[in-house]
Amino acid sequence: MEESKQTILLVDDVAANLDFLVGVLKDKYAIKCATNGKEAIMLMKRHPPDLVLLDIMMPEMDGTEVLRIIKNHEVWRHIPVVMISAIDKFETVAQCIEKGAEDYLIKPFNATLLLVRIKACLKKKSLHDQEVKLREKLEKNLKQLKESESSIDGLTNIIVKEMNFPLLSLLEFLHITKKAIDAGNIDEKMLKKQVYSMTKSVEHLMILVHGVMDLSKKKSN
Repeated sequence: MEESKQTILLVDDVAANLDFLVGVLKDKYAIKCATNGKEAIMLMKRHPPDLVLLDIMMPEMDGTEVLRIIKNHEVWRHIPVVMISAIDKFETVAQCIEKGAEDYLIKPFNATLLLVRIKACLKKKSLHDQEVKLREKLEKNLKQLKESESSIDGLTNIIVKEMNFPLLSLLEFLHITKKAIDAGNIDEKMLKKQVYSMTKSVEHLMILVHGVMDLSKKKSN
């Protein structure tokens, strides 16, 4: 089964720039295009991409505003955003990075550098996604373990309480029998009745003991 391609959202109001980017990236990635910031946000609401290539200078909603919306969004904030612009000023680059952009590329693009930067950003996002899934799995397993331990502890308490009665009955029978032997006053009919009753209690007790042992094995595993 072929692995699905990662999705890149291209946002640029210049058709020539979009054509160039699509030509460079289409063989490796699934591509979506937007010609302004509002359109980009609409596309992200339908299906969040794995990475956004975002132009700064656009009408209606510029790239810095789109970047702000993405990084303030609970679901989108971990999507890497690479800013693209013809503006080659340190202050502009620093401002975008400070607001959460993963990288900044200057137009015109070098295709090789573009692919390397995108690959690095997507690799970082992939590692983050794996970490999130692992954390969710661990939290789920921990919750199940706690619920299991709680259930086992509850059953154990019930079993211990159930064991208390036959033990007390057996102890009382032994005391009575000992006194009767010491006094030389043994009623065979009564003794048989008591032995029968205590046999049932001991059998019940053994069932409970085996239940505790089984629970202990499950807990240790």
